[in-house]
Amino acid sequence: MRREPAEGATTSSLLSGGMVFMELVPHRYAGGGGIFTMKAMSSRERVLCALRRERHDRVPVTPLVGHYAARIFGISIGAYSRSASLLAKSIVAAQRQFGYDAVYVAADTWVNAEAMGCVLTYPEDSPPFGRPIISSSDELKNLRLPDPQRDGRWPLMLRAVELVAKELGNSCCVIGNFDQSPFSFACQLRGVAEFMYDLIDSPQFAFDLLEICAKAVIRYAKAMASAGADVLNTGDAAASGSLIGAEFYERFALPFEQMVFRALADTGCPCVLHICGDSSRILEAMATSGAQGIEVDYQVDVAEATKRVGDKVCIIGNLNPAHIMSETPDRVYEESKSIIEACKAVSGFVFASGCTIAPATPPENVHAMVRAARDWGSLSQPETGISGCALGLTRETRSKERG
Repeated sequence: MRREPAEGATTSSLLSGGMVFMELVPHRYAGGGGIFTMKAMSSRERVLCALRRERHDRVPVTPLVGHYAARIFGISIGAYSRSASLLAKSIVAAQRQFGYDAVYVAADTWVNAEAMGCVLTYPEDSPPFGRPIISSSDELKNLRLPDPQRDGRWPLMLRAVELVAKELGNSCCVIGNFDQSPFSFACQLRGVAEFMYDLIDSPQFAFDLLEICAKAVIRYAKAMASAGADVLNTGDAAASGSLIGAEFYERFALPFEQMVFRALADTGCPCVLHICGDSSRILEAMATSGAQGIEVDYQVDVAEATKRVGDKVCIIGNLNPAHIMSETPDRVYEESKSIIEACKAVSGFVFASGCTIAPATPPENVHAMVRAARDWGSLSQPETGISGCALGLTRETRSKERG
Protein backbone atom coordinates (compact mmCIF):
# COMPACT_ATOMS: atom_id res chain seq x y z
CA MET A 1 0.00 0.00 0.00
CA ARG A 2 1.27 3.48 -0.87
CA ARG A 3 2.29 5.67 2.04
CA GLU A 4 1.92 9.44 2.06
CA PRO A 5 5.29 11.01 3.00
CA ALA A 6 5.53 14.02 5.24
CA GLU A 7 6.01 17.33 3.43
CA GLY A 8 9.60 17.78 2.43
CA ALA A 9 10.40 14.08 2.77
CA THR A 10 12.34 12.42 -0.02
CA THR A 11 12.25 8.87 -1.22
CA SER A 12 16.01 8.72 -0.78
CA SER A 13 15.47 9.30 2.95
CA LEU A 14 12.90 6.48 3.05
CA LEU A 15 14.59 3.89 0.87
CA SER A 16 18.17 2.80 0.45
CA GLY A 17 20.31 -0.05 -0.78
CA GLY A 18 21.76 1.42 -3.95
CA MET A 19 18.36 2.05 -5.54
CA VAL A 20 17.70 5.19 -7.55
CA PHE A 21 14.45 7.00 -6.70
CA MET A 22 13.05 10.45 -7.30
CA GLU A 23 12.78 13.13 -4.67
CA LEU A 24 9.32 14.51 -3.94
CA VAL A 25 8.62 18.21 -3.75
CA PRO A 26 5.37 20.14 -3.18
CA HIS A 27 3.69 21.42 -6.33
CA ARG A 28 0.46 23.36 -6.76
CA TYR A 29 -1.82 22.62 -9.71
CA ALA A 30 -4.44 25.09 -10.96
CA GLY A 31 -7.63 24.68 -8.98
CA GLY A 32 -6.06 22.34 -6.42
CA GLY A 33 -4.16 22.39 -3.19
CA GLY A 34 -0.52 21.70 -2.53
CA ILE A 35 0.32 18.10 -3.49
CA PHE A 36 3.44 16.08 -4.06
CA THR A 37 4.97 15.40 -7.44
CA MET A 38 8.37 14.53 -8.83
CA LYS A 39 11.15 17.03 -9.27
CA ALA A 40 13.10 16.95 -12.52
CA MET A 41 14.74 13.61 -13.18
CA SER A 42 18.17 12.88 -14.54
CA SER A 43 18.25 11.91 -18.19
CA ARG A 44 19.09 8.31 -17.34
CA GLU A 45 16.18 8.04 -14.93
CA ARG A 46 13.80 9.63 -17.42
CA VAL A 47 14.64 7.25 -20.26
CA LEU A 48 14.56 4.11 -18.12
CA CYS A 49 11.18 5.04 -16.66
CA ALA A 50 9.77 5.68 -20.12
CA LEU A 51 11.03 2.33 -21.41
CA ARG A 52 9.38 0.60 -18.47
CA ARG A 53 6.23 2.67 -19.02
CA GLU A 54 6.42 4.02 -15.48
CA ARG A 55 5.76 7.58 -14.40
CA HIS A 56 8.35 10.20 -15.24
CA ASP A 57 8.61 13.97 -15.43
CA ARG A 58 8.69 14.65 -19.18
CA VAL A 59 9.03 13.00 -22.56
CA PRO A 60 12.68 11.98 -23.05
CA VAL A 61 14.37 13.14 -26.23
CA THR A 62 17.15 11.26 -27.95
CA PRO A 63 18.04 11.87 -31.58
CA LEU A 64 19.58 8.79 -33.16
CA VAL A 65 23.10 10.17 -33.28
CA GLY A 66 25.70 7.99 -34.97
CA HIS A 67 28.26 9.38 -37.38
CA TYR A 68 26.88 12.85 -36.67
CA ALA A 69 28.89 12.69 -33.44
CA ALA A 70 32.08 12.40 -35.49
CA ARG A 71 31.19 15.62 -37.29
CA ILE A 72 30.53 17.39 -33.99
CA PHE A 73 33.89 16.25 -32.63
CA GLY A 74 35.66 17.19 -35.86
CA ILE A 75 36.95 13.80 -36.97
CA SER A 76 36.33 11.53 -39.97
CA ILE A 77 33.88 8.64 -39.93
CA GLY A 78 36.81 6.32 -40.54
CA ALA A 79 38.62 7.54 -37.43
CA TYR A 80 35.38 7.40 -35.42
CA SER A 81 34.69 3.81 -36.45
CA ARG A 82 38.12 2.40 -35.57
CA SER A 83 39.06 3.98 -32.25
CA ALA A 84 37.30 3.32 -28.95
CA SER A 85 38.68 6.54 -27.49
CA LEU A 86 37.65 8.77 -30.40
CA LEU A 87 34.25 7.14 -30.67
CA ALA A 88 33.59 7.65 -26.96
CA LYS A 89 34.86 11.23 -26.95
CA SER A 90 32.68 12.07 -29.95
CA ILE A 91 29.57 10.59 -28.36
CA VAL A 92 30.13 12.44 -25.09
CA ALA A 93 30.94 15.73 -26.86
CA ALA A 94 27.72 15.59 -28.91
CA GLN A 95 25.58 14.81 -25.88
CA ARG A 96 27.08 17.67 -23.91
CA GLN A 97 26.58 20.08 -26.79
CA PHE A 98 22.89 19.28 -27.26
CA GLY A 99 21.80 17.90 -23.87
CA TYR A 100 19.61 15.03 -25.08
CA ASP A 101 18.69 12.25 -22.69
CA ALA A 102 20.42 9.16 -24.10
CA VAL A 103 23.45 8.30 -26.20
CA TYR A 104 23.87 5.46 -28.68
CA VAL A 105 27.23 3.71 -28.56
CA ALA A 106 27.41 2.52 -32.14
CA ALA A 107 29.98 2.54 -34.93
CA ASP A 108 28.22 1.11 -38.00
CA THR A 109 26.03 -1.80 -39.07
CA TRP A 110 28.92 -4.13 -40.03
CA VAL A 111 30.45 -4.66 -36.58
CA ASN A 112 28.88 -8.12 -36.08
CA ALA A 113 29.61 -9.33 -39.59
CA GLU A 114 33.25 -8.30 -39.24
CA ALA A 115 33.54 -10.23 -35.98
CA MET A 116 32.16 -13.27 -37.81
CA GLY A 117 34.81 -13.01 -40.49
CA CYS A 118 33.66 -10.51 -43.12
CA VAL A 119 36.47 -8.37 -44.49
CA LEU A 120 35.47 -4.70 -44.57
CA THR A 121 36.47 -1.77 -46.71
CA TYR A 122 36.96 1.43 -44.68
CA PRO A 123 36.47 4.63 -46.68
CA GLU A 124 37.91 7.62 -44.86
CA ASP A 125 34.70 9.57 -44.46
CA SER A 126 31.81 7.21 -45.08
CA PRO A 127 30.68 4.04 -43.32
CA PRO A 128 32.57 0.78 -43.88
CA PHE A 129 31.04 -2.01 -45.93
CA GLY A 130 31.72 -5.68 -46.48
CA ARG A 131 31.02 -8.63 -48.75
CA PRO A 132 29.13 -11.86 -48.04
CA ILE A 133 31.17 -14.86 -46.88
CA ILE A 134 28.58 -17.67 -47.17
CA SER A 135 28.06 -18.98 -50.70
CA SER A 136 26.47 -22.35 -49.85
CA SER A 137 24.97 -24.30 -46.98
CA ASP A 138 28.13 -26.38 -46.76
CA GLU A 139 30.00 -23.32 -45.50
CA LEU A 140 27.91 -22.98 -42.34
CA LYS A 141 30.20 -25.49 -40.66
CA ASN A 142 33.07 -23.07 -41.12
CA LEU A 143 31.41 -20.36 -39.03
CA ARG A 144 32.40 -20.07 -35.39
CA LEU A 145 30.83 -17.91 -32.75
CA PRO A 146 33.01 -14.83 -32.18
CA ASP A 147 34.55 -13.96 -28.84
CA PRO A 148 33.42 -10.49 -27.62
CA GLN A 149 36.81 -9.94 -25.99
CA ARG A 150 38.87 -10.83 -29.05
CA ASP A 151 37.20 -10.79 -32.45
CA GLY A 152 36.78 -7.93 -34.89
CA ARG A 153 35.79 -4.62 -33.35
CA TRP A 154 33.73 -6.16 -30.59
CA PRO A 155 36.49 -5.44 -28.01
CA LEU A 156 36.74 -1.87 -29.33
CA MET A 157 32.99 -1.34 -28.92
CA LEU A 158 32.98 -2.79 -25.41
CA ARG A 159 35.78 -0.42 -24.46
CA ALA A 160 33.81 2.47 -25.95
CA VAL A 161 30.78 1.56 -23.79
CA GLU A 162 33.01 1.50 -20.70
CA LEU A 163 34.49 4.90 -21.52
CA VAL A 164 31.13 6.55 -22.23
CA ALA A 165 29.51 5.06 -19.12
CA LYS A 166 32.42 6.21 -16.95
CA GLU A 167 32.38 9.73 -18.38
CA LEU A 168 28.60 10.26 -18.20
CA GLY A 169 28.07 8.42 -14.92
CA ASN A 170 24.45 8.02 -13.87
CA SER A 171 23.36 11.32 -15.42
CA CYS A 172 22.71 10.14 -18.99
CA CYS A 173 21.30 6.88 -20.36
CA VAL A 174 23.88 4.81 -22.25
CA ILE A 175 22.44 2.68 -25.04
CA GLY A 176 24.65 -0.13 -26.28
CA ASN A 177 23.90 -0.85 -29.93
CA PHE A 178 24.50 -4.48 -30.91
CA ASP A 179 23.53 -4.22 -34.58
CA GLN A 180 22.61 -6.18 -36.55
CA SER A 181 19.75 -8.43 -35.45
CA PRO A 182 19.83 -12.04 -36.71
CA PHE A 183 17.82 -11.54 -39.91
CA SER A 184 19.82 -8.55 -41.12
CA PHE A 185 23.04 -10.17 -39.89
CA ALA A 186 22.26 -13.24 -42.00
CA CYS A 187 21.67 -11.00 -45.01
CA GLN A 188 25.15 -9.56 -44.58
CA LEU A 189 26.82 -12.96 -44.31
CA ARG A 190 24.89 -14.50 -47.20
CA GLY A 191 24.00 -11.48 -49.36
CA VAL A 192 20.56 -9.88 -49.34
CA ALA A 193 19.30 -11.24 -52.67
CA GLU A 194 20.63 -14.75 -52.03
CA PHE A 195 19.10 -14.87 -48.55
CA MET A 196 15.72 -13.77 -49.89
CA TYR A 197 15.82 -16.72 -52.28
CA ASP A 198 16.81 -18.99 -49.40
CA LEU A 199 13.65 -18.07 -47.52
CA ILE A 200 11.66 -19.71 -50.31
CA ASP A 201 14.01 -22.34 -51.75
CA SER A 202 15.98 -23.45 -48.67
CA PRO A 203 14.11 -22.43 -45.53
CA GLN A 204 15.97 -24.91 -43.28
CA PHE A 205 19.30 -23.45 -44.38
CA ALA A 206 17.92 -20.00 -43.58
CA PHE A 207 16.83 -21.16 -40.11
CA ASP A 208 20.23 -22.70 -39.43
CA LEU A 209 22.05 -19.51 -40.39
CA LEU A 210 19.64 -17.38 -38.37
CA GLU A 211 20.24 -19.49 -35.28
CA ILE A 212 24.00 -19.04 -35.58
CA CYS A 213 23.53 -15.29 -35.96
CA ALA A 214 21.23 -15.14 -32.92
CA LYS A 215 23.75 -16.98 -30.73
CA ALA A 216 26.48 -14.59 -31.84
CA VAL A 217 24.57 -11.38 -31.11
CA ILE A 218 23.48 -12.70 -27.71
CA ARG A 219 27.15 -13.02 -26.77
CA TYR A 220 27.89 -9.50 -27.92
CA ALA A 221 24.85 -7.90 -26.28
CA LYS A 222 25.56 -9.57 -22.94
CA ALA A 223 29.12 -8.27 -23.08
CA MET A 224 27.78 -4.75 -23.74
CA ALA A 225 25.57 -5.00 -20.67
CA SER A 226 28.55 -6.07 -18.57
CA ALA A 227 30.56 -3.16 -19.97
CA GLY A 228 28.03 -0.68 -18.53
CA ALA A 229 25.22 -0.17 -21.05
CA ASP A 230 21.88 0.80 -19.48
CA VAL A 231 19.83 -0.22 -22.53
CA LEU A 232 20.52 -2.72 -25.31
CA ASN A 233 19.45 -1.68 -28.80
CA THR A 234 19.48 -3.58 -32.08
CA GLY A 235 18.38 -2.88 -35.63
CA ASP A 236 16.82 -5.29 -38.12
CA ALA A 237 16.67 -3.17 -41.25
CA ALA A 238 16.35 -6.05 -43.70
CA ALA A 239 13.25 -7.28 -41.84
CA SER A 240 11.47 -4.05 -42.71
CA GLY A 241 7.95 -4.05 -44.05
CA SER A 242 9.47 -2.11 -46.92
CA LEU A 243 11.46 -5.22 -47.91
CA ILE A 244 9.67 -8.36 -46.69
CA GLY A 245 6.01 -8.90 -45.85
CA ALA A 246 4.42 -9.58 -42.49
CA GLU A 247 4.24 -13.34 -43.14
CA PHE A 248 7.98 -13.65 -43.76
CA TYR A 249 8.77 -11.35 -40.85
CA GLU A 250 6.77 -13.50 -38.45
CA ARG A 251 8.23 -16.75 -39.79
CA PHE A 252 11.90 -15.87 -40.19
CA ALA A 253 12.80 -12.66 -38.35
CA LEU A 254 10.57 -12.47 -35.29
CA PRO A 255 11.39 -15.89 -33.73
CA PHE A 256 15.09 -15.05 -33.66
CA GLU A 257 14.49 -11.54 -32.29
CA GLN A 258 12.50 -13.26 -29.55
CA MET A 259 15.33 -15.73 -28.97
CA VAL A 260 17.77 -12.85 -28.50
CA PHE A 261 15.59 -10.79 -26.18
CA ARG A 262 14.70 -13.82 -24.03
CA ALA A 263 18.39 -14.51 -23.57
CA LEU A 264 19.05 -10.89 -22.56
CA ALA A 265 16.36 -10.76 -19.88
CA ASP A 266 18.84 -11.66 -17.15
CA THR A 267 21.05 -8.65 -17.92
CA GLY A 268 18.56 -6.30 -16.26
CA CYS A 269 18.79 -3.96 -19.27
CA PRO A 270 15.67 -2.90 -21.17
CA CYS A 271 15.93 -3.86 -24.84
CA VAL A 272 14.92 -1.83 -27.89
CA LEU A 273 14.21 -3.04 -31.43
CA HIS A 274 14.65 -0.75 -34.44
CA ILE A 275 13.28 -1.66 -37.87
CA CYS A 276 13.81 0.85 -40.65
CA GLY A 277 11.17 1.82 -43.16
CA ASP A 278 7.43 1.26 -42.95
CA SER A 279 6.79 -1.24 -40.16
CA SER A 280 3.07 -0.43 -39.93
CA ARG A 281 2.02 -3.94 -40.96
CA ILE A 282 4.16 -5.65 -38.31
CA LEU A 283 3.75 -3.39 -35.27
CA GLU A 284 1.72 -5.92 -33.30
CA ALA A 285 4.26 -8.63 -34.10
CA MET A 286 7.17 -6.40 -33.10
CA ALA A 287 5.43 -5.79 -29.78
CA THR A 288 5.69 -9.54 -29.08
CA SER A 289 9.45 -9.63 -29.71
CA GLY A 290 10.29 -9.28 -26.02
CA ALA A 291 11.78 -5.82 -26.48
CA GLN A 292 10.59 -3.18 -24.01
CA GLY A 293 10.75 -0.48 -26.67
CA ILE A 294 10.36 -0.32 -30.45
CA GLU A 295 11.77 2.44 -32.62
CA VAL A 296 9.56 3.38 -35.56
CA ASP A 297 10.86 5.15 -38.65
CA TYR A 298 9.33 8.32 -40.05
CA GLN A 299 7.16 6.42 -42.55
CA VAL A 300 5.03 5.13 -39.66
CA ASP A 301 2.19 7.19 -38.18
CA VAL A 302 3.66 7.34 -34.69
CA ALA A 303 0.43 8.48 -33.03
CA GLU A 304 -1.34 5.49 -34.56
CA ALA A 305 1.49 3.24 -33.38
CA THR A 306 1.01 4.42 -29.79
CA LYS A 307 -2.70 3.59 -30.04
CA ARG A 308 -2.06 0.12 -31.43
CA VAL A 309 0.78 -1.11 -29.23
CA GLY A 310 1.57 1.68 -26.76
CA ASP A 311 -0.05 -0.35 -23.98
CA LYS A 312 2.51 -3.12 -24.52
CA VAL A 313 5.81 -1.42 -25.38
CA CYS A 314 7.42 1.99 -25.27
CA ILE A 315 7.22 3.74 -28.65
CA ILE A 316 10.33 5.60 -29.80
CA GLY A 317 10.29 8.01 -32.76
CA ASN A 318 9.96 9.46 -35.21
CA LEU A 319 10.89 12.86 -36.68
CA ASN A 320 11.98 12.57 -40.31
CA PRO A 321 15.82 12.77 -40.39
CA ALA A 322 15.66 14.45 -43.81
CA HIS A 323 13.60 17.25 -42.28
CA ILE A 324 16.03 17.60 -39.38
CA MET A 325 18.77 18.09 -41.95
CA SER A 326 16.98 20.35 -44.46
CA GLU A 327 14.24 22.32 -42.70
CA THR A 328 14.59 25.52 -40.71
CA PRO A 329 15.00 25.32 -36.92
CA ASP A 330 11.50 26.78 -36.50
CA ARG A 331 10.02 24.08 -38.71
CA VAL A 332 11.92 21.34 -36.88
CA TYR A 333 10.64 22.75 -33.59
CA GLU A 334 7.01 22.77 -34.79
CA GLU A 335 7.18 19.24 -36.22
CA SER A 336 8.74 18.05 -32.97
CA LYS A 337 6.02 19.72 -30.94
CA SER A 338 3.33 18.07 -33.07
CA ILE A 339 4.75 14.58 -32.53
CA ILE A 340 5.28 15.10 -28.80
CA GLU A 341 1.77 16.43 -28.21
CA ALA A 342 0.23 13.58 -30.21
CA CYS A 343 2.06 10.85 -28.28
CA LYS A 344 2.92 12.00 -24.78
CA ALA A 345 -0.33 10.79 -23.21
CA VAL A 346 0.79 7.14 -23.42
CA SER A 347 2.71 5.69 -20.50
CA GLY A 348 5.85 5.09 -22.54
CA PHE A 349 7.05 7.37 -25.32
CA VAL A 350 10.52 8.62 -26.23
CA PHE A 351 10.82 11.38 -28.80
CA ALA A 352 13.55 10.57 -31.32
CA SER A 353 14.45 10.83 -34.95
CA GLY A 354 12.98 8.13 -37.15
CA CYS A 355 16.45 6.89 -38.02
CA THR A 356 20.02 8.15 -37.64
CA ILE A 357 20.48 11.82 -38.41
CA ALA A 358 22.77 12.78 -41.28
CA PRO A 359 26.26 14.18 -40.68
CA ALA A 360 25.27 17.30 -42.66
CA THR A 361 22.49 18.18 -40.20
CA PRO A 362 22.77 21.78 -38.90
CA PRO A 363 23.42 21.84 -35.14
CA GLU A 364 20.70 24.45 -34.62
CA ASN A 365 18.13 21.92 -35.85
CA VAL A 366 19.19 19.34 -33.28
CA HIS A 367 18.95 22.06 -30.63
CA ALA A 368 15.41 22.84 -31.86
CA MET A 369 14.40 19.20 -31.51
CA VAL A 370 15.72 18.97 -27.95
CA ARG A 371 14.21 22.32 -26.99
CA ALA A 372 10.77 21.25 -28.20
CA ALA A 373 10.83 18.22 -25.92
CA ARG A 374 11.72 20.38 -22.95
CA ASP A 375 9.06 22.95 -23.79
CA TRP A 376 6.19 20.59 -24.64
CA GLY A 377 7.04 17.22 -23.12
CA SER A 378 6.11 17.93 -19.51
CA LEU A 379 4.00 15.14 -17.97
CA SER A 380 1.69 16.22 -15.15
CA GLN A 381 1.68 13.94 -12.13
CA PRO A 382 -1.48 14.95 -10.22
CA GLU A 383 -1.53 11.99 -7.82
CA THR A 384 -0.04 12.19 -4.34
CA GLY A 385 2.58 9.85 -2.98
CA ILE A 386 5.70 8.23 -4.33
CA SER A 387 5.80 8.10 -8.09
CA GLY A 388 6.40 4.36 -8.39
CA CYS A 389 9.40 4.74 -10.68
CA ALA A 390 12.05 2.72 -8.92
CA LEU A 391 14.88 2.35 -11.38
CA GLY A 392 16.80 -0.41 -9.72
CA LEU A 393 20.52 -0.41 -9.26
CA THR A 394 22.85 2.34 -10.26
CA ARG A 395 25.12 1.41 -13.16
CA GLU A 396 28.06 0.84 -10.81
CA THR A 397 26.12 -1.39 -8.41
CA ARG A 398 24.55 -3.33 -11.26
CA SER A 399 27.97 -4.02 -12.78
CA LYS A 400 29.29 -5.30 -9.45
CA GLU A 401 26.35 -7.66 -9.07
CA ARG A 402 26.99 -9.11 -12.53
CA GLY A 403 30.51 -9.86 -11.33
